[in-house]
Amino acid sequence: MDHSTRFRVQNWLRSQRKILHSRMCLLMLVMINFVNSVILTLEVCGEDSNLTLLMFFVNTIVVFLSMYGLYNFKPVFLSPNVLLKIVLSSSALFYGLQMAETRANSCIFAWLTISIILFILEIHTMFSTTFDIIKQLNLRAYIQPPTYEEALQKMRQAQLASTEQQPGVHQLDLTALPV
Repeated sequence: MDHSTRFRVQNWLRSQRKILHSRMCLLMLVMINFVNSVILTLEVCGEDSNLTLLMFFVNTIVVFLSMYGLYNFKPVFLSPNVLLKIVLSSSALFYGLQMAETRANSCIFAWLTISIILFILEIHTMFSTTFDIIKQLNLRAYIQPPTYEEALQKMRQAQLASTEQQPGVHQLDLTALPV
């Protein structure tokens, strides 16, 4: 394996590692969001166990769809997560308002407000990072291939670099190629 191929492989591995790290961060955000939504569901629908169980299953399916969308770069699968979080956050906020009016303790309202703010931040971070990754992949996919002159220049540079590393080894003379 020559130097240029090794260099390309190292760059590719480095970019894959960055994508993996950003995916792992997004998955951690999704899991934190999942736990947060389970807590909100228990708070809002705690007395009705059938509704709580149904919301738990729906939330689990939506989280798996989000993970699929993140790993396959399909942001369409993130939209059910956003819609569910908006519905759950708004119902939790109205529930918190009702609880704050009926009780003298306003801790529930403050806790639900913080939870909703965390939901909004998580969704913003998830979408911005996902669209940045997709934009980078599209830039790589639609970049113009090198021209004939650029390809010859790169081949000459690779040939010079390989002869400097291995003196005495005779390579193909690329200067004789027509330009």
